[in-house]
Amino acid sequence: METYADPSQQPTMSVKQAVATLEECQPDQLGTLSAVVDINELVRVLDPPSDRESVAFRYCGYSVEITSDRRIRVEP
Repeated sequence: METYADPSQQPTMSVKQAVATLEECQPDQLGTLSAVVDINELVRVLDPPSDRESVAFRYCGYSVEITSDRRIRVEP
């Protein structure tokens, strides 16, 4: 699945919404992202100009990558 981080939301919520869509649940039913990724890194990759092009991590059994162009990829 591929989607984009909503610029009006925190990146954590955009990631949780993408995974929740695949899990067919509400984002608040998922675990905390800070347990698996540095939240500051998520914010930094989306904050131009960024020195990082992407951040990748595992979350709820999925491989998640968020890129500097706000793309979120979620794969099993």
